[in-house]
Amino acid sequence: MPDLEELTVLQKLKEGNREAFNDIYRRYSAFIYSRFLQFLKNPELAEELLQDVFMKLWVLHEEIVPERGFTTFLLKIADNLAIDLFRKIVRDAKMRQDMWYHLSLRSTAMQEDFEHLEQRQILDQAIETLPPRQKEIFIQCKLYDKSYKEVADLMGISVSTVSNQLVVAVREVKLYVDKFYSDEKIKALIVCFLLKIFDSM
Repeated sequence: MPDLEELTVLQKLKEGNREAFNDIYRRYSAFIYSRFLQFLKNPELAEELLQDVFMKLWVLHEEIVPERGFTTFLLKIADNLAIDLFRKIVRDAKMRQDMWYHLSLRSTAMQEDFEHLEQRQILDQAIETLPPRQKEIFIQCKLYDKSYKEVADLMGISVSTVSNQLVVAVREVKLYVDKFYSDEKIKALIVCFLLKIFDSM
């Protein structure tokens, strides 16, 4: 959960305050830029995509829920825009040529980056289908790496409830992926992620 100061800023942003938007840009732009640069290896493209993210954030500012998940909300915008860009590159010969020039890497490495983004997008969609408490437990334990006790204290529930609800949430995520996605490679990557969750329990 954001600190009290950031909660105030996020609430103002939700209401359309431009100064709050600028504040959030200062807080998060370096993080988002470095994320894009890691995938694209092209500072100009990373900067262009960064601006697109915050333009999209401004369009969607009324959908912000200050008390929870702003980082996830912002990353979802960023990842969706990155996936759209990768798809354009796949279709556009000149963009591919420019990308190879900047990357100087094998095409398989780019494909792996694309698959990672697609995998995360599918996981996000699956997590969104969970009931609110299961969703919060899953996010806190497995995306924010909090201990069961930390999550139990945060939510005012028992450690055993956290453990039991997490088992159910993991099962539901897997069922969602199995039902809606046919790409066996992507499904296998997600199953590996879920197996790691079980190993850590």
